[in-house]
Amino acid sequence: VRFIAYLISGILIGLAGIITASMYSVASVGTTDGYATPILIATFLGASFLRGDQLPLPNPKGTALSAVILAILANGLTMLGVPFYSKQIIQGGVLVFTVIAVSILMNRRRAIEATTNSKA
Repeated sequence: VRFIAYLISGILIGLAGIITASMYSVASVGTTDGYATPILIATFLGASFLRGDQLPLPNPKGTALSAVILAILANGLTMLGVPFYSKQIIQGGVLVFTVIAVSILMNRRRAIEATTNSKA
């Protein structure tokens, strides 16, 4: 199952690369540098924050919702005229906030489960 998931992922990434190269009429390694941070944030947000009790299972719906939220954030920052590198800093801040929030929620959940299990 894991091999098939990696195979499908590789095929889709290759297809995305072909589409991106055809859009920009160039095949360069640095063409999509601005996409890495939002992709990682959306994946982490979707896998953990929107489904925190079952970390690290995949959550396609949560990841898609996270990607939409991040796209709205990026478009809003663009409309406000925020420079490119400042957008990446803000997106990184969202990632840091998410990691901290997930850690706090997971610790609280574990503490509640520990007290519940000790009473039973």
